[in-house]
Amino acid sequence: MQNRTKPRNLQDAFNRIWRHFIIQGYGQSRDITGRCAYRGEKKNAPACAVGCMLPTKLARRADKLGVSSVLNASIKIPEFDRWFENVDLADLGRLQFFHDNSFRDIKRELKSFAERKNLTIPKR
Repeated sequence: MQNRTKPRNLQDAFNRIWRHFIIQGYGQSRDITGRCAYRGEKKNAPACAVGCMLPTKLARRADKLGVSSVLNASIKIPEFDRWFENVDLADLGRLQFFHDNSFRDIKRELKSFAERKNLTIPKR
């Protein structure tokens, strides 16, 4: 996980998500009910696109409160909003959507997002 420092900008957030899913090969993160989970329960478990950037304590808090959207999380958890202060919540929501709703095509979705936002694809 790349969650020790908050993302500096959208490119940094994108790089972290790309590394988590594409380079490191983590799968989709779901709780026992099948709902998206910011962080899996076990050590080194998958995290969602947003959860892979969050400190464990903050990810667990969001999961416990059941705030699945980044907008709701930013409203209910002030630390969440501060953690992502350098990244537009709409962009985070879109990246989260790819994880939650089109994970089978996440590489294609991320590439398309990068192209639309003029982001570079990390090599490592």
